[in-house]
Amino acid sequence: MDSWKAPGKDGLQAIFYQSQWNKVGTDVCELTKNFFKDPSKIREVVTKIIANQLRNVMDKLVMPNQCSFVPGRHSSDNIIISQEETLIDIGLPQNFVNLIISCISTAGMRILWNREELEEFTPSREANLEQANVINKCLEAFCDSLGQSISKEKTRVFFSKNLGHTVRLELSNALQFVRTDDLGKYLGVPILHSKVSKHTFEGIINKLHARLNSWKASSLSLAGRVTLVKSFLSSMPLYNMQSAVLPSATCNTIDRICKNFLWGNTEQTKKIHLPSWKKVCEPKSCGGLDIRHASQMNQAFMMKAGWGLIERKEALWARVLRSKYGSGTDIIPKVKRRRNSSNLWKGSLSATANQWDVRKLQEMQPEDIVNRIVGISPPSPWKEADYIAWGFSSDGQFSIKSAYQNLMETQVTP
Repeated sequence: MDSWKAPGKDGLQAIFYQSQWNKVGTDVCELTKNFFKDPSKIREVVTKIIANQLRNVMDKLVMPNQCSFVPGRHSSDNIIISQEETLIDIGLPQNFVNLIISCISTAGMRILWNREELEEFTPSREANLEQANVINKCLEAFCDSLGQSISKEKTRVFFSKNLGHTVRLELSNALQFVRTDDLGKYLGVPILHSKVSKHTFEGIINKLHARLNSWKASSLSLAGRVTLVKSFLSSMPLYNMQSAVLPSATCNTIDRICKNFLWGNTEQTKKIHLPSWKKVCEPKSCGGLDIRHASQMNQAFMMKAGWGLIERKEALWARVLRSKYGSGTDIIPKVKRRRNSSNLWKGSLSATANQWDVRKLQEMQPEDIVNRIVGISPPSPWKEADYIAWGFSSDGQFSIKSAYQNLMETQVTP
């Protein structure tokens, strides 16, 4: 625990116990042992001990597809998995996809419901009124068992592009759900299964404008506006940037909103922007205000994703990406551009660079040898076992701050 934190609003700060442990340590240990006799006495201390013990085994107790309450896992992990697409999208031949569908659709299946086997059925991709009625009966049975009902106002039905307009209309009427062409959001982030445009992340811009409507730039000093830009406006898009490459138009709009608010622009009055936005975004040591540049921050998050493929290769999202794009199991993944790559995969490739100079290797070695070389990590001059280290921080650990600073320094350097 940090020295100046306390286990509760009525508790002493940790620095008291750390500095006076030789005097109070014996009594605290004895009191902790008495917890098993009466847990209500030292609830705050014991809950902290239990939490610290469970922290070490939470990743083994919680399934890998659950990201909450487990150190090292983030909601962005599940968002990344949800963005990965279908068999056709990843480039599999159509005849191979048809073969998989045939294996699934010709097998009979039964569902075990409350320890009773239901009637056998055959999976099908057919979209017809009969299937819609089956869905309605399943939903009705599910709601009856829980004593709840489905909110039809919040429910949408999504159809394949191969389905005709008339069939879509009939099925949506039978299901009594509004049809949509947008898969919506998952954990607050748009699901990207089509080409990304400036309209995809329009919600970010709307949130920024809503926030600005509650502020009055004219009544704030320049220092106050700088603080709000750094702590709110430039920080709001960061959650979406963790798992997607935002269009340049969206990043430019974010910068423009921050820029206009910083200099006090309104719809009625336009003020002169004294230094350039590039200068404003430079570190304070270089004469700037250290405001985040949207596109550079987005690129820093893509670097983090690329780094995660190396450092966290056993994480579920990393295993999904490595398997889907054939990156192998080596420390340094094999990365190749594909026509149907996901938004995140393209972004992480553009933000990271291979360590091998493939062109030089091809001049010296046959193609099969080159392929074997680029599939392994570069040799180490030390005798110790190889490990991954981030070259732009003193401890070798990746951080968004160090990645962003490196990107900005690269821009500033002539």
